[in-house]
Amino acid sequence: MVISYFCGMETVFDHNITDKEWQDICGLDKELYLKVVDHESACLGLAFLYHKRRNRKMVDKYLKELPPLVVNDFWRTVTHP
Repeated sequence: MVISYFCGMETVFDHNITDKEWQDICGLDKELYLKVVDHESACLGLAFLYHKRRNRKMVDKYLKELPPLVVNDFWRTVTHP
């Protein structure tokens, strides 16, 4: 896989995200997202993407980049009925 970086940041767009996955995760216009995304938001988006794809190893990889309170919020969000 070839990964391109926008301002040195890896985003969901470097991981072959589908239109459906994008709508489920964020839904912003791609260009707007790339203008406003920061490292924390990019990692959180990647964690959501890989949770949706049921790839726990990759979820953990991106959650390691985030502060503990954000990680807790992530798990509350994905496990809430």
